[in-house]
Amino acid sequence: MAKVISPIQLRGLLAETTYRLTENGNIAGRKTGPTREKVLTHENFGLTRRNASEFKMAVQDSAALRYALGPALNGMIGSSLNGRMNGLLHLIAQHDPANDLGSRRACNGDFSLLNGFDFNKQLPMKEAWHLKFTNSMDVASGVFSVSIPSFIARKRNVFPDDATHFRIVSGGASIDLVRQHYIRDFKFSELLPLRKKTRDVICFEHQVKVKPGEVLIQVLGVEFYKLVDGREVLVKGSALQVVEAVQRCESSVQSQGDALVREDTNQGDNVQPVKINQGVERRKASEVIKKGLVVRRLKHRRGRVWELTEPAAVSG
Repeated sequence: MAKVISPIQLRGLLAETTYRLTENGNIAGRKTGPTREKVLTHENFGLTRRNASEFKMAVQDSAALRYALGPALNGMIGSSLNGRMNGLLHLIAQHDPANDLGSRRACNGDFSLLNGFDFNKQLPMKEAWHLKFTNSMDVASGVFSVSIPSFIARKRNVFPDDATHFRIVSGGASIDLVRQHYIRDFKFSELLPLRKKTRDVICFEHQVKVKPGEVLIQVLGVEFYKLVDGREVLVKGSALQVVEAVQRCESSVQSQGDALVREDTNQGDNVQPVKINQGVERRKASEVIKKGLVVRRLKHRRGRVWELTEPAAVSG
């Protein structure tokens, strides 16, 4: 580290030397620390590699959760949502009792930590309206509902300035974080004016397929609108909160990076799988018979191997 004495103030990277302005003047120094190759290969960085692998899987799970809740996130603002969700999914993964450090997954963790999570940090639901709603959830059947009594939709200072109307958004999804698959269902109330009392009780009922190992998540929020030439326009600054998140049971299969496939119950039966990423390339596949089971060995390009079993066909 050296102090730069020059009439010209340099800032940034120049010829592997970093210049920065501090309270002690203009300082120049070279980047210190281990190289990338050393971190990836040296035995002293084994813990670093395990932590990085675990956080990478938490980021993938966080992205799958955001994709599943896509229709409700249209009015979100703020750049901190991804980082907050990544940290929360990583915290959930740390409650995985079945795997060691480096292999822990959020799918085996404590999803009750998601309850009450506000997607818009600038407008939590409790600061929007104190809605005394009631909700119910049946994980086995995938049926969940919410009932909101009549309330006065007073406009608050934390609302967008140009908002004149709003909609209540309710919904949720069943998410398989291992296979990166989800089914979602969302419903919206009619367009309602601010500063007026809602006429009736607002009720929503949803149903999605929930398989063993999947997470059922229910959310409730509000979207704001303005009228432009008689046409409703969504205003950024919506509020959305996780009402309840429950896992049906623990998952027994582990993988990472599979293409994310979606099913949207609001779009009818002609739903096509949508590939979000291509993180896994399975190069080798072989089948052997073991104790009446067909065992398929699927080998990842990085050497990881999974075995998927199913009953063998009985020849007669």
